[in-house]
Amino acid sequence: MCIFEFDEKKFLKSEREWAREEGFKKGEQHILKLLKFLKDSGRYEDLSQAISDQGYREQLYSEYNL
Repeated sequence: MCIFEFDEKKFLKSEREWAREEGFKKGEQHILKLLKFLKDSGRYEDLSQAISDQGYREQLYSEYNL
């Protein structure tokens, strides 16, 4: 006899929440790394555009191999 009941729905919900939080953290680190590169390079106009333009950020990610 098992003393624990496995609640698959509860477990999967917990795993999704954890994955979502981890994805958010990694995404945030990715953006911050790009913004730091731009700031350190003195590319303030690019920095400003990267903040508001996701497509432009994608270009910059490629440029900086992020």
